[in-house]
Amino acid sequence: MTVFMKLAVGSALLGAWTFPLGQTQKPEPENIWVNASCDETLDGKQVLISIISDGKIVAQKETNLPFASVLFSKVPCEYFIKLEGRGMQTLTKGPYQVIKGESLNTMFAMEPGVGATVVQYGSSPMSREEVATRIKRLEEAVVKLQKGGQ
Repeated sequence: MTVFMKLAVGSALLGAWTFPLGQTQKPEPENIWVNASCDETLDGKQVLISIISDGKIVAQKETNLPFASVLFSKVPCEYFIKLEGRGMQTLTKGPYQVIKGESLNTMFAMEPGVGATVVQYGSSPMSREEVATRIKRLEEAVVKLQKGGQ
């Protein structure tokens, strides 16, 4: 085996160990477009845009209101988007599902004032513990049915 072949095999093995088990390459990022409108009292004011995943900020940008099409490139995942600034209500919306091969276009209407508004999409948000408990009960019911309902 030549030195070049050894380097190529070594690089391939190292690359396979770099990513999670079963995943050999990093997922391609998808586009998240954030747009915001406002009335004349907020025109020109600075706003901070935060992209949040698993309770952590994964990206931030600052711009002036109103704005159209601020771009974030993120891997497919579930995200919340938060806009905040002085003299305006903080607005958090989500979860948005970023899907492979699709762009996400979001719209925010910023209002003057104080406080925070959360727009949570989905039928009924549950904690991970609630989901785990529900799955466990369903699995127990399936086992019971498989044994003949005893």
